[in-house]
Amino acid sequence: MLRSVLGHAAEVVFALALLASGQSSTMTGTYAGQFVMEGFVELRMKPIYRAIFTRSLAIVPSLACALIAGEKGSEQLIVFSSVVLSFQLPFALLPLVKFVGSSKVMGELVLGRRGVLLAWCISLVVIAANLYLVLLLVMESGAVTATLSGVLAGLGFLVATLLYISGIVFLALRPISQNLTGPIGERFPCGSPEKEMDMSTESFEMTQL
Repeated sequence: MLRSVLGHAAEVVFALALLASGQSSTMTGTYAGQFVMEGFVELRMKPIYRAIFTRSLAIVPSLACALIAGEKGSEQLIVFSSVVLSFQLPFALLPLVKFVGSSKVMGELVLGRRGVLLAWCISLVVIAANLYLVLLLVMESGAVTATLSGVLAGLGFLVATLLYISGIVFLALRPISQNLTGPIGERFPCGSPEKEMDMSTESFEMTQL
């Protein structure tokens, strides 16, 4: 697909980028799955089995769609998945930037002001670029026309865009609050994981004495 547009070199670079991205997502997904399963579900599994399970959930459906739809269908699937990722990206990126810049959450590991400012700038650029690409895709699709159905489609897209931007602004301006009153709080009766760890350390020291 890329060979006909940018040549063989771009095809190789894109393949290497996908390979590196897959390896990175495998490692982060394995670690995240380990923490979630052990901390919340209390389900213990070897990392190799967890990696095979999580990657199979992502690879098997994609491979089946690629084999059934062919090259053209795979291209459309990549475009559609990119659009979906661009929609959900702000809701994963903005909380991450806010968390790493909050001393309430990160403590001594909080990101500095320059790092937070740089992260916000990069996030805004990425979000703006994704919104522009989605808008360009909608305009090129031919759904918005001068007909009644086209006008209704345009109005629906405008309302959805305003709601989407409002959600992003609300997420960016919402203050960070810690809530340990649910199932997580039940696991830490002292009020926080740090206090629970301190109590465990004190108990261990007393048993040693």
